[in-house]
Amino acid sequence: MSNNIEMREVKKSDIKEIVFLHNNAYNEQGTPEHWIWEYKGIYPDEFVFTIIRDKAKNRLVGTQGMIPVYLNIKGKRYFTGKTESDLLDLKYRGGTLFQELYEFSISHCKLRNMYFIWGGTSAAKVWRNKLKFTVYENSMKESKIILNLGATLFETIKSKLKIVKISIKTKQTTFKKTIIVLLNKLSKVYNYLPKFKFKPTKIEKPISINGNFIIEPKLRSINDLKMLYSRLRKKYPNIIHIEQDEKFFNWRILNNPLNKYETYFVYDDNLLRAYCYLNSSSSRIAYLTDLTFDTSDVGKFLMDKILKKLRDKKVAYLYFIGNIDNPLMSKVFELLKTYGAIIDKYSQFFVIRNLSYSDEKYLHEIKNWYINGLWSIGKSI
Repeated sequence: MSNNIEMREVKKSDIKEIVFLHNNAYNEQGTPEHWIWEYKGIYPDEFVFTIIRDKAKNRLVGTQGMIPVYLNIKGKRYFTGKTESDLLDLKYRGGTLFQELYEFSISHCKLRNMYFIWGGTSAAKVWRNKLKFTVYENSMKESKIILNLGATLFETIKSKLKIVKISIKTKQTTFKKTIIVLLNKLSKVYNYLPKFKFKPTKIEKPISINGNFIIEPKLRSINDLKMLYSRLRKKYPNIIHIEQDEKFFNWRILNNPLNKYETYFVYDDNLLRAYCYLNSSSSRIAYLTDLTFDTSDVGKFLMDKILKKLRDKKVAYLYFIGNIDNPLMSKVFELLKTYGAIIDKYSQFFVIRNLSYSDEKYLHEIKNWYINGLWSIGKSI
């Protein structure tokens, strides 16, 4: 590493320049307040964020962050980091600088006692070969339930053209490759036309244990989520899921400056049976950030209510991502298919790098990971 290159942890004075660098690279509209929420909003002393500065030119040229998140594994809490904000100026690529920055970040993750690092990337080879991550290229899927075909085609073109622009700008791909991807996406939506239905799928009558289901917009108690996942772990004992304690719930859902969520909680007497976090702030796209239920019938009950509301709002389509290899998550995809969902490969691969978790084999079993849009912290999902 050159003597002109400085590698260190972030300072408060760096934040504005960090935001400017990322906005310019990815055509985003982030603010310093967004950055502070993302990294310091939940555990302000536990996040990791490292930077590279070119001292000779007095400017920021690289960043790497780890957002602190607690995951639940077999009923126990484990402190982990979500890898995020990885960026290196184009002029500084081609050598080992990005790898050096990442290992510098990992050393600080170890100091903060993070058990492992996880996240998403489209650069599978780099993360596997240079950064020592296990990469899962076939597990993450995206789902679209089309509510308005014309609007969906328009949004598909618009979103893919944005990806083309960013990919070419950051030299992650070529124009030819991204146009091929765009045409494939449009072809899949077009081929869906003969099967397109405007009416809600008929659902079987839900079976209530204690009476009638009630949908409430607010969680009665954070313990209701805890008890729901406790029941789910009895049926799916190996699932790894986000620990939604009060701190996380308030930070990620209620006080999120990037996304405004509608929350739906289905109660059966005093028992929470299902819930959903819906981001419908966009006029055309609704993001199903999290849909979790204990049985498929209550999941159908909730989905029928949500889709009716979205159709009334003239939304183009409902979008969802998840790890289809997880048995519990596969139930969610099966439910979405009953509403005519198109299932496709997600653009981001899930990645894991173990630091100190004892059962390496268990950690690397992708079927254990209950991943959905809730894991996409800092994104518009």
